[in-house]
Amino acid sequence: MKKIILLFAVVFCFSSSIFGQALRSDTISIAHISINLNIVYLSQKKIAGDAELRIKAKINNVTRINLDLLKLNIDSIFIGNQQITSWNYNDTLLSIPLSTSLNIGDSIIAKVYYHGQPVVDPSAWGGFYFSSDSLYAFNLGVGFFDKPHNYGRAWFPCIDDFHNRSTFDYFITVKNNKTAVCNGTLISVSENINAQTKTFNWKLVESIPSYLASVAVGPYVAVQDTFVGMNASIPIAIYVPSSKVVAAQGTFSRLKQILAAYEWAYGPYRWERVGYVAVPFNSGAMEHSTNIAIGLGYINGSSTYESLYAHELSHEWLGDLVTTNSAAEMWINEGWAVFSEALYREILDGKTSYKDYMRHLVKSVIETAHKDDNGYLDLNTVPHEYTYGTTVYDKGATVAHSIRGYLGDSLFFPMLRNYFAQNAFNHISNNGFRDFITNNSGIDMTDFFNSWIKEPGFIQFSIDSFSLIPSANPEYDVKVFLRQKLNHKPTFSNSNRVEVAFFDNSWHRKDFMVEFSGETGNAIFTIPFSPDFAIIDPNEKLADATTDYLSTVKTIGLKYFDDALFRLDVQQINDSALLSITHNWAAPDTLGTTLPGLKLSSRHYWTVKGIFPSNFTATGRFFYTKFTDQDDDIIVSPSDSLVILWRKGAGDHWHKVAFEKKGSWQTGYIYVNNLRQGEYALAVWNQQYVAINENTANLSSLNISPNPSSGKVKIEINSLNSWKLEIYDNLGKTLDTIFGDKSKQINYKIKNEASNGLYYFKLKSTNGNLIDIKKLIITK
Repeated sequence: MKKIILLFAVVFCFSSSIFGQALRSDTISIAHISINLNIVYLSQKKIAGDAELRIKAKINNVTRINLDLLKLNIDSIFIGNQQITSWNYNDTLLSIPLSTSLNIGDSIIAKVYYHGQPVVDPSAWGGFYFSSDSLYAFNLGVGFFDKPHNYGRAWFPCIDDFHNRSTFDYFITVKNNKTAVCNGTLISVSENINAQTKTFNWKLVESIPSYLASVAVGPYVAVQDTFVGMNASIPIAIYVPSSKVVAAQGTFSRLKQILAAYEWAYGPYRWERVGYVAVPFNSGAMEHSTNIAIGLGYINGSSTYESLYAHELSHEWLGDLVTTNSAAEMWINEGWAVFSEALYREILDGKTSYKDYMRHLVKSVIETAHKDDNGYLDLNTVPHEYTYGTTVYDKGATVAHSIRGYLGDSLFFPMLRNYFAQNAFNHISNNGFRDFITNNSGIDMTDFFNSWIKEPGFIQFSIDSFSLIPSANPEYDVKVFLRQKLNHKPTFSNSNRVEVAFFDNSWHRKDFMVEFSGETGNAIFTIPFSPDFAIIDPNEKLADATTDYLSTVKTIGLKYFDDALFRLDVQQINDSALLSITHNWAAPDTLGTTLPGLKLSSRHYWTVKGIFPSNFTATGRFFYTKFTDQDDDIIVSPSDSLVILWRKGAGDHWHKVAFEKKGSWQTGYIYVNNLRQGEYALAVWNQQYVAINENTANLSSLNISPNPSSGKVKIEINSLNSWKLEIYDNLGKTLDTIFGDKSKQINYKIKNEASNGLYYFKLKSTNGNLIDIKKLIITK
């Protein structure tokens, strides 16, 4: 019986809250809240006072006012001068009846007197805190566990969502030896002589959602400065205990530079104060507008936690000025704030700092986000329990970075400045954000948002091949073929925009933008030299499923490319080399088959390209480990025979290469001497099969040309024995089988009017053993 009654009570409270939330969103708004609280006796861990709310009706015939207030005691309620003698309150929803209904535009003043011990979120992150030494009291405006996450209701009655915005007055009474710090500007401090208390009056003139309202009480002094902004000089006040004044000056030494960087990127700082307040909290910070709460331990005099306070500062634009529409779309707040951590580094410290930060973040996201968040999540329908998870923060940042790359800086930054100017003090949804970018930049973002934001997983771009087209011109016409692979993503992305750079061995370079949809695409460009190789996304503008470096190497010694799981040991070099190393977080091409005796990695492979001078000698070190998703598909036990395979490029089959493994069977490096350009992949081989297959390969070979082709090809088979040739499409459907004896040349047209894509030719002995395999790209 008790279980049933308890369940009913929980369901009733939850349902009432949800119903009230929907009703409030449709019926009323709160334009202004004045909070008058007594927070004097911190050891009692209680607050007492009143909140006065200026409420306006949004529809006709409003008969009740529904407010959020969490587990506090109601003393009395007034509507105007009339005391309300009856109301409904279930510790979550406060429902106040009106004697006279309201119609659209009608306003009332509601005043709620209350007291009690405010709650802390069950996760211990969020709510209202009193320090154990009774020195501090403060709030953090979101709760990681509770639903909704908004936690204004933990200390005052409000509409606790992301839509309603209010201006605030605060009247906070504390002991004489304490200071109360709130949002906005300090208007006055009144001494209550008889009570030995002081009342601090703060005023916030710009509107915020309830979760951004803030109060902190403690033995504070203000570290003050002024920021000369784009539109005005803005006071800076960082409230810390006196023992932290010097440390605050060191920790926040670049605050004004970071502010200037954000103003350049996002437009003018729109708030009346730049503010932080130190609180005894060791799990981060909270972006209360003009009064960012940050843990005391993070103010240590060094720049160690610079990215933390910079992250929170960026919220003054990203989340505070323009707020997410819902918790499920929280990347609009948090993903962009993490992106800002990289951006301010670029502006202050240079492009390399930005690229290093973002590259490492991409690697971390691909490796860990699905583990941290119990699966691959999109950024449009994030479950409540992962609102503040790795996908939202870190993958969200990589998507923001990709929007930058997709648009280009000449469109991206003007779009952002317009975004904040035109949507200030409002909320926005993913669809609204998509439409704004589209309308402002002139580039349709529908397919980008559908793929990068509304689907989980990752896409990976690669260059399959390129070919020279005969031309009478002195320049060269080059046709490049691109491919898209998937990493835990359901569909291929459309309307892709990705840069390709062509190089020759004389260090000439030419960059182009390629646009394509679906799995494959191609484009033709005219360039003034004959290219020797091409690199996709050479400037790392898109956070696809790759981590890569483009580096000039001039000296001998060990070079670290750890985010690509690769190191280069240069033994000899007399002239500069150019190295492009890409770690692809996608399955290597198996050429449409599973070879007997081979278990190729299904997770990743490397691509090595560049300009290697004739005297260049180097060893590549390829990292392996079974302790992450990277290699646990092939490294299972100590008996596994781990090898590394190489191929020149798409269309070629894999070969064994000489290597040395250094490390345990579980983790270490595979050393490949005399590093060659091409693709490298890890595999586990049956050594008996390898010997047989290599002997067979010496007797037989298969060549197909031209490749790419329009569908008509010449097949050359060199063999001492009888054979059969099987032809498959990319889905594994058999299109044709040809039988022959010894060497032969065949002019062949693929049957069934082949469409663009990949096709596979498998040369086998008559008893079914695989001899060779080739891939053909069809483009029309």
